Amino acid sequence: MAVRGAAVSQPCTVTPTGATEYPNWDLPADLAQRLSARFEEFEAELGFSYYETATTIQSKVGGYPGWLQDPDWPICRCDRRMEHLLSITASEPVDGSWFPLVE
Repeated sequence: MAVRGAAVSQPCTVTPTGATEYPNWDLPADLAQRLSARFEEFEAELGFSYYETATTIQSKVGGYPGWLQDPDWPICRCDRRMEHLLSITASEPVDGSWFPLVE
């Protein structure tokens, strides 16, 4: 029996979307320098910078961190860099849900 005026919550689902990510702020400086002309062409053509599109900034498993500060990879006791496992964000991106750019 429906109750008039009662709020009914909507079910929450998880729908994984595959995405290929690339280093962002932690792209090696010499490589970033060599690719700078291509990055400028990319931005002129698509209106987005490489650094805006290299990583997804939302909850995700794996990939590259969406650094808010300078990159700071933790080092394991075995002296190896730890890999990124999980990001949990408090909200969706400013423009709503993340959608991959169409090639």
